[in-house]
Amino acid sequence: MRKRLVGILFYGFNVCFAQSPITLSETAIETQAELQANSDGEEIIDPGQDYFLNLNANDIAEIVGSPILSAAQAQALISHRQKYGILIAVEELQVTGAFDTAYLQKIKPFVFCGKPLVDEQFQFSNLLGSAKHELLLRFRRRLEDKLGFADDGNYPFYRGDPNQIMFRYRMRAGNYFSAGIVMEKDPGEVLFASYNGGRMDFFSWHVFVRPNRFVKTIYFGDYQFQFGQGLVAWNGLSLGKSVEVNQFFRRGMGFRPYASAGEAGYNRGLACSMAIREWSMDVWASYRKLDASLFPVDTGFQNFEVSSINESGLHRTYDEIKRKALLTNISSGMHLQWEKKRFRSEWTVHQQHFDYPLWPGDDPYEIYDAKGKLFLNTGWAMRYLLNNATIYSEVAVDNQFDKAFVGGILLMPDKRWTISLNIRNYSKAYQCIGCDGLREGSKTQNEKGLLTGFSWQIIHQLRFQGYLDRFSFPWLRYTTASPSDGKEWLAQLTYVPARTTEAYLRVKEEERMNDVYTNGYEVPKFVKKVNFRANVQWMYTKNWEFQSRVEWVRLQQSSRKSNGLLFFQEVRYKPLGKPYSFALRWSMFQTDSYETRIYTYEQDMAGSFSLPAYSDQGSKYYVLFRYRIMKGMDVWIRYSRSVFMQNATGQEIDLAPKEELKAQVRWQF
Repeated sequence: MRKRLVGILFYGFNVCFAQSPITLSETAIETQAELQANSDGEEIIDPGQDYFLNLNANDIAEIVGSPILSAAQAQALISHRQKYGILIAVEELQVTGAFDTAYLQKIKPFVFCGKPLVDEQFQFSNLLGSAKHELLLRFRRRLEDKLGFADDGNYPFYRGDPNQIMFRYRMRAGNYFSAGIVMEKDPGEVLFASYNGGRMDFFSWHVFVRPNRFVKTIYFGDYQFQFGQGLVAWNGLSLGKSVEVNQFFRRGMGFRPYASAGEAGYNRGLACSMAIREWSMDVWASYRKLDASLFPVDTGFQNFEVSSINESGLHRTYDEIKRKALLTNISSGMHLQWEKKRFRSEWTVHQQHFDYPLWPGDDPYEIYDAKGKLFLNTGWAMRYLLNNATIYSEVAVDNQFDKAFVGGILLMPDKRWTISLNIRNYSKAYQCIGCDGLREGSKTQNEKGLLTGFSWQIIHQLRFQGYLDRFSFPWLRYTTASPSDGKEWLAQLTYVPARTTEAYLRVKEEERMNDVYTNGYEVPKFVKKVNFRANVQWMYTKNWEFQSRVEWVRLQQSSRKSNGLLFFQEVRYKPLGKPYSFALRWSMFQTDSYETRIYTYEQDMAGSFSLPAYSDQGSKYYVLFRYRIMKGMDVWIRYSRSVFMQNATGQEIDLAPKEELKAQVRWQF
């Protein structure tokens, strides 16, 4: 499996034809792509997670912990329910004073006013009557020939066929029970390999149950966790910087069942949550076999160290298969929380153990990277709610007493203004495997930063948003042979003249130091990147939706300058009362270098979407068709074709068009 961004379904799952003209999805997804350098255009898949929020949920922690709502909005919702009872319609949120019309329109696809499907205390006898089932089968294939599938006269480079196949079954009963399995093979992998016990290459399973008020949750199999601000224990969904400044403050969602096809970023074992009055405790234990590259450290080949951990999940060649499941990872931890009225205090301990020691490398910038077999992290986090503000922080230490800190305030002086301030300070030697704090670099390590953001609803139709981040790296980085610093700012003006139309202008500038080869030496110099985007999305009648975008990127590195340009037009058609719908997009792009590539969110099948990085010169179009065979059963077909005319140096490219076919069947009953 190629690198994937996993756990962002909440932001992209409003499928391809939402009636709201724009959602929170694109900003969050594109931010994650740049942060993780996922530039190969692979899918972002998490079809199993369920991040939709029931505004009438019995569990208050579910509302307060939801990333959809700010802390002030969550408190306003809870107060409203205490006064007037459960909500009948989502529009009731407007009377709380914490939701303006524009933001309500954005979150509306992700919230609903429902009731629990089973009693608050789980009764196994009610399971079959209230359960819902889902079967999903997905197929994907690139149609052009690839060298990896050629035969050199001895054996194919890849042992399997070029098809990607995924199967998923899930059974759910409200928020009280969930069980499921996921199987997947990637292009080049054997469908039912003998070295994998006759199964598909990837196999995942989980069982989740919420027994009663004291034992809140029990998880068996695969799961994810999110606690505090991400400095000790966090995997799955993590958002970087975006125009939605209330997301700088993270709301850990505790344990979640894992039902995705991503082969990294999860735990496998047992987890349990318990609560009594103001106290709650979460404990977990995990045992996983990881893909790794080992090298001997003695002539007798008795002792080994780990040079790298492979998280791609690809097992196509003999070398990739040899690295499969070579490293054992045992992790465990505990999270203790006390919450009284507006104050919450959290203590987290997380331990990771490997059977072979990790080796960071010999380069100077790798001196402080993870090293050894045992990693222990402890942290304390707090959150305090004021009438119009949230104060939060987390401090953590590793087993070498290196520290990490993040803290901030989220302020809403009135319903038109949201202001956020976030400070972070991660020691250059802080080592944490299984954490994911807010950051500019690739790790929660070697970074200091001050991030400020705002959102101003100027008038009903006009909103101004932005942020400024000043950061520094006290030690060397992969691209910089000295301590360095930089800054990044973004400003966006959004105009919503009607519920069916939204237009925005965005300017983003990044400035950081990178090594530049000058007079025979690598010299750190500032590199500036400016991004300008104009986007408009509107609906024509209730059946047709259109989106147009122009995006320009300019990179200045010493005396060298390069540019990138993208334009696309998309049309979506969903006739009311008809079982079919489709989307069509045509794009043109031209970039002078790979550094000026442009990430663009693309519509895809339910539970899946694509985020390619456009570079060189060419064009692309895709067609997405959906048909409902009967109630609960849908079929999607997606075809895309990319044509490259010139590369970044202006030379013609003699390549066949890049074509891809996807198909999916989903049956819900």
